[in-house]
Amino acid sequence: MTVYYFNNKSPGAPAMPSYNTNGSFIPVLDFCLVTGMGWEKVYSGTNTATYRAPTGNRYYLGVDDNQGTSGRTYFRGFKTVTTPGTAESSGTNPFPTNSLKSGGESSQIRGNPNYDWNFVSNGKIFYFVTSKAGTWAYTWSFIVFGDFISYVTNDTGNTLLSNEDMRYYNRSYDSLTNGRVNLAISYLNTGTAVPGGLMPTFWQNANNTGSGILGRDSSSLTVPNSITGKLHLGRIEVCELAGFRGKLPGIYVPLDYKPFTSGAIVTDSGTGKTFLFTDIGTQDTISPDHGQIALEISDTWETY
Repeated sequence: MTVYYFNNKSPGAPAMPSYNTNGSFIPVLDFCLVTGMGWEKVYSGTNTATYRAPTGNRYYLGVDDNQGTSGRTYFRGFKTVTTPGTAESSGTNPFPTNSLKSGGESSQIRGNPNYDWNFVSNGKIFYFVTSKAGTWAYTWSFIVFGDFISYVTNDTGNTLLSNEDMRYYNRSYDSLTNGRVNLAISYLNTGTAVPGGLMPTFWQNANNTGSGILGRDSSSLTVPNSITGKLHLGRIEVCELAGFRGKLPGIYVPLDYKPFTSGAIVTDSGTGKTFLFTDIGTQDTISPDHGQIALEISDTWETY
């Protein structure tokens, strides 16, 4: 399966969406989803749009980029749609519902045009992360939409929408109660949207202490591992209240705190996989919660 990797430096790519300009994130999505991967832009409105993947479960992604100077963009998934945007009434089986997250998911994506954005996808699920977005100093925004790898046989609802915004990063990654991860339907493949969670096989504590469950910090181990010659990365599990339902493909959590400079592209000699290491979270003076993820940008997602 082809792995797609675009950023603001890709030929023909739009710059970072402008903080004060409504609709400036839509061209980025058009470039990545439609031009780059062949997704269908089903509906288009005033600074709104709805997209659908050509393969997989093919749930729809509604986008509303009309939030003025807040710099925020809103998202909602649907099973079917009748109008563009993110209103709960725009289609059937909305996720999240307003009861789970009023107005849908949102992220402060639009920022300084000199900042960077990165997009990685296998065609069915995508990861969009910005570097230093928004008005806070050193803020990263992170959006995930699409089909994850399910442990359930014939799972037709293994689609999620997640907003890892601001201070959420590689410690417990996200809880089942804060509304940042939403699954289209439960593992029973019935009913409406359910809250989800993303749990890595490793976590870091806040504020750069590096005192996670393995007690590692920025200077404790050699990277890559001098014993195996490999990068050691943890997978991210997808769960709901009933238990662990699957895992995210193509994304990992470093087992060491921020082993590379944000934006570094590293090929693991042990596996042959190539990764983009990028910071997420915030690094301001008030709440310096930030960590790092590794996005697999080589066409090797199908090898684990």
